[in-house]
Amino acid sequence: FKYKIETFLTCLAVSTYLKETFIDEELGNLLEEFSLYSIYKSLLSNTFSLYEPQLLIKELPRILSLQYPIVEKIRAECLDTISNFRDIHSFLNIGDWKDFVHLDYLINMLKVFDNYNHK
Repeated sequence: FKYKIETFLTCLAVSTYLKETFIDEELGNLLEEFSLYSIYKSLLSNTFSLYEPQLLIKELPRILSLQYPIVEKIRAECLDTISNFRDIHSFLNIGDWKDFVHLDYLINMLKVFDNYNHK
């Protein structure tokens, strides 16, 4: 699962497309859930390239809107991953002030999403 977030994000996009066009909803849901589980396992490996968190960030709105139990685990793990990503950027002096503000905003939104879901 190391360095595979991009692969599993692609699997998620393909499974969603297949569900909407070619296969029945039950099989499509199964493929989507397997893709999400694989994304989660990749996050747990805590080994990814510098661009993979950026891809994940772009896909988060779509992922968080899905109605699978694993989505909550992905959201919780993304809080840690994005925080680490922000710290790495800071340490390596990559990006500019706008990037850090964006990552801080995203972290706060994920926290709000958690509070909203638990009410």
